[in-house]
Amino acid sequence: MSQLQFYKYATWALLVINIAVLSFFLLTKPHPRGGGPGGRPGGGALEMEAVRLLRLDQEQESTFRQLAAEHSKQLKALGEQERFKLKQYFSPLIEAPDSTNNIALLEQIKSLEGQKVTVTYDHFKALQDLLREEQQVYFERFLKQALQILLVEERR
Repeated sequence: MSQLQFYKYATWALLVINIAVLSFFLLTKPHPRGGGPGGRPGGGALEMEAVRLLRLDQEQESTFRQLAAEHSKQLKALGEQERFKLKQYFSPLIEAPDSTNNIALLEQIKSLEGQKVTVTYDHFKALQDLLREEQQVYFERFLKQALQILLVEERR
């Protein structure tokens, strides 16, 4: 086998390997679930899925989007407060310990997390109240899917 023929075969082999590797990465890439305003988990995809699953009319959809935007705004504000408190809580491990009371900070963090849960519950309750009687049958399925998306996304 001549040196030229060897390089031809090697070039083709490397090309096939490159295509195989690229195909593998493109085909096994996880699909994003979408991020809504404020980067909340599943936001945009979840809103579209809610409209579809609950069979909202245009007026309901408009009201729902307003509710979702307000919910996102509230969660974002609570999340920022929680991140600030968490940084304060863990900072004594890195820096010189200060006189900050970690027990009080921990209670504040728990309170913020509780507020996030309450805000989300109220959001889902407002959505349920928005539905007409014939749409109520779709709510349970939607809520199960929404909670599954939200709880899985938070674990990432």
